[in-house]
Amino acid sequence: MMRRYLQLLVLTALFLSLSCTTVVQAGKWTERSATNVSGGYGEAVVGTGDDIYVARCPYATSTPSFSRYDPDTDSWISMNTSGLPSGAFRNGMSMVWDRDDHIYALFGGRYSDSNRTLFYRYSITNDVWEQLTDTPHAQGAGDAITWSEYDDHVYALIGSNERETMFARYSYDSWDALTFNSNWTFTDDGASLVSVGEYLYALRGEYDERVPNGDFARYHIPTATWEDMSDIPESEGVGDGGSLLYIGDWMDEHDDHIFALGGGARMNPLDTIFTSTASPVIVGAR
Repeated sequence: MMRRYLQLLVLTALFLSLSCTTVVQAGKWTERSATNVSGGYGEAVVGTGDDIYVARCPYATSTPSFSRYDPDTDSWISMNTSGLPSGAFRNGMSMVWDRDDHIYALFGGRYSDSNRTLFYRYSITNDVWEQLTDTPHAQGAGDAITWSEYDDHVYALIGSNERETMFARYSYDSWDALTFNSNWTFTDDGASLVSVGEYLYALRGEYDERVPNGDFARYHIPTATWEDMSDIPESEGVGDGGSLLYIGDWMDEHDDHIFALGGGARMNPLDTIFTSTASPVIVGAR
């Protein structure tokens, strides 16, 4: 039951301002304890089955903040950031839990960062960060990361509309560049990855802020092939808050669904709810 609750809370956090945490109960919103620091450009959230972790940096020279939320006590705890550089978390910051003891993180990069490739792992039991092998491509607003239980690897979209995007897999302290979708040169704001069995599903994001797009595709791990899927039905396209979430591992009634948020109209960062009714869309997952 706790895992189901946490997955719904993570979905909620993906499209709300992280100045407060909210859960959905019986069709209504219930406000929870506010986070211990305000938001910023470098920001990401991840659930670990029992807790929620939030990383954020308001700007490129700020001290990084990393916090854990305990739903049982409705409280936030500041976690260790020792050894992390100033402004560690930047645009495109992305985290994923490996279903065990680690959270993997792409630290992102500003459009002006020409070659930022920081990749770290956080140990939940030891409360310590470890720097891993740099990503093989410059990071940015189009970063996205996921963990595949199919083969126990990290998969990532790495890049932005300034420096193109690489699709890669991390394992055994090394990166392997993989075949990317031939129709996608760039990813950017709102790019997202989620793992479902043998597949990875992806939103391309707002790679061209003048032209809305709902590009949605999936990658088949065994055959290393991409397939374009039906666009997400968002007339204004995918924006900064675009995101994907799969909860089928915990809720059998949703094992064939992905929850998705469009994330806001182009050139309008305030429009972050997918539909006018504030409801996430559900798309077929297989």
